Amino acid sequence: MAAGTGIAKHALACATVAALAVTACGADREEPEGLGTETPAATDPAADPTGEATGNADATPGSDEDDVDPTAEPEASFTQPHLPTEEPSVIELDDELPVQPPGDVSDDEREVLEAAGRFMATWQAVLFGADAEHSRLYDTTTGVQLDRLTSLIDEMAEDEWVFVGEPMELEALSVSVGGGEAEADLCIGLPGWIEIRGGVGAPFGSVERYLISLWMEDGRWMVTDATSQDTAECDF
Repeated sequence: MAAGTGIAKHALACATVAALAVTACGADREEPEGLGTETPAATDPAADPTGEATGNADATPGSDEDDVDPTAEPEASFTQPHLPTEEPSVIELDDELPVQPPGDVSDDEREVLEAAGRFMATWQAVLFGADAEHSRLYDTTTGVQLDRLTSLIDEMAEDEWVFVGEPMELEALSVSVGGGEAEADLCIGLPGWIEIRGGVGAPFGSVERYLISLWMEDGRWMVTDATSQDTAECDF
């Protein structure tokens, strides 16, 4: 399944993956925990840049600078922390990751999958090293799952822990909605992911599966829990 949006956005992160490959292959490390780590984490990062882009006053006619739209906002970018490389990994953090539905779905079910995709973009951003603000943590999750990710952010900062790789690939095995509650059973592909902890890299598992629980809060679907599942049915 193609990752859709985000492949080009993470080109530099992928170069970082290649640079870390030798270290990863030689690392003597225990198998890393799954995405739904029981040890949570949290912090508050700087907001996405919103300053207006401006043209170069010294640009000559016909140059690329003349084509800059002075009213356009720059694309949000984030520099990943804790990487043992000289070249910084500057990536775009996705607002939402596409979720492949399990066949035909209703409008309500599609809305749930879109909310799940926004939550997974938040989770991915946290794993890529983002804090609560950059990851839009409070826009996508609440309850026990919010507590987990808040704790995870703090733990990752303390342990100099970060992941690099291509954007997650998401496929829903099922989705259900009713009475202000919903669930989505997601297979999660992690193409080329490497876990870096304390400057040491190790390959990370390529597939995860989580049952995502949501409830309606102030007219918006929010994720309340994510429970690890067997990956046998995932076809990545």
